[in-house]
Amino acid sequence: MEESTRDLLNRLYLPIAKNAQTLRAALDDAALNRSLHGGFYNGHYHRDADGQYRADAYPIYVLEVRGLCDLEIDFDGVTVTTKLSREQAERFDWRLFGNVPLAVYGVERYLTDCGDSRDPDAIRNGILSSAETEFFVSFSFPSDLSGEEAARFVGVLQQNSFYY
Repeated sequence: MEESTRDLLNRLYLPIAKNAQTLRAALDDAALNRSLHGGFYNGHYHRDADGQYRADAYPIYVLEVRGLCDLEIDFDGVTVTTKLSREQAERFDWRLFGNVPLAVYGVERYLTDCGDSRDPDAIRNGILSSAETEFFVSFSFPSDLSGEEAARFVGVLQQNSFYY
């Protein structure tokens, strides 16, 4: 018997829903003094094999840590998106994040990258050559990101004056 569309979607989305519950519980326990809100939203982008951004039509779960960041829980990973002002981004020591993949891009022209490597000079040069006044920073994690790892990372963002 052929799987119904509803059963297929439930099978695909169940891991996202479970991961969202785990991450939310850990962030609740982390005492960040910020409210959490979550739900399924569409309109996100991903990079294709050629490095181009493509819009996705399907919704993913987004857990908002109010005023600090969004955790975007997708089929193939978790992205943490936050912001820095231009002044903060110019001075920030990007080496703080070690091997965590990240992308820095403008808030107004969000499809224009300012750097997607951990080379602090490349990121700083991208920021300096941009007219943007604020920058999004997105960090990529595997789907199996634990709640404890997420809470620890979000705490680092809070300690370093990131905002959303």
